[in-house]
Amino acid sequence: MQAQGLEQLVIGEPDAQLMRTHQGARVAYNVQSAVDDKHCLVLHHEVTQDGNDTRQLQPMAEAAQAVLEQAQLTVTADAGYSNGEQFQACEDAGITAYVPPNRGVNNHGNGTALFDRSAFTYDVDHDRYQCPAGQWLLLKQVRGTERLYAIAGDCRACPLKARCTNSQRRHLSRHAHESAFERMQQRLKARPEMMARRRSIVEHPFGNLKQWVFGNCRFLLRQLAGARTEMALAVQAYNLKRAIQVLGARRLIELMG
Repeated sequence: MQAQGLEQLVIGEPDAQLMRTHQGARVAYNVQSAVDDKHCLVLHHEVTQDGNDTRQLQPMAEAAQAVLEQAQLTVTADAGYSNGEQFQACEDAGITAYVPPNRGVNNHGNGTALFDRSAFTYDVDHDRYQCPAGQWLLLKQVRGTERLYAIAGDCRACPLKARCTNSQRRHLSRHAHESAFERMQQRLKARPEMMARRRSIVEHPFGNLKQWVFGNCRFLLRQLAGARTEMALAVQAYNLKRAIQVLGARRLIELMG
């Protein structure tokens, strides 16, 4: 496995990965779908080997945008798709996304919540933060997509230290696409109903596919190519049944003719 650069290998199903599910860790594939909000038709789907959804927002949204041939598109997704780089990429592509940012908060100290990043003011001109006590946190390190800031001295004499940090001085991180996270938060605050709409849109086809197409919610064909073939047939069957329900069988036959 080291020679092949692999972190895991499933004998007999090498394309699959051990993934976290609601039933615990399972050997699985990750199915993505883009669903329209009017008729709940599956516009686009993918079967991937990614163990999570953090890199799926942009490719799925752009695929749906291409199918609909729209320059502008609005999409919703759950917090599992939270990714600042993907948020920015969607904005650049004319896609307005509504995804709850999945961000860590400051640890608790002595049973009391400490100041989180919202209590600090960012100075965009000088790339620094001002803490609630008026001190400046300067850029100390860039690590991947994270920029780390810290007080120049220490916080031991600060009257707010007990509410801010248990360490000698307070540190703060800023994502390389922090502004995209902030815009996302503002959009969700302005339209909180978007998350309720998401559940009523995308969960409908997934629930039906799992129950009356797959039955036991398992792929029967092997390898990634087999899983993709099986999923494509399942989506086709779902969309046909959905189209019959929306249009009626006679009208669908007329349109297909």
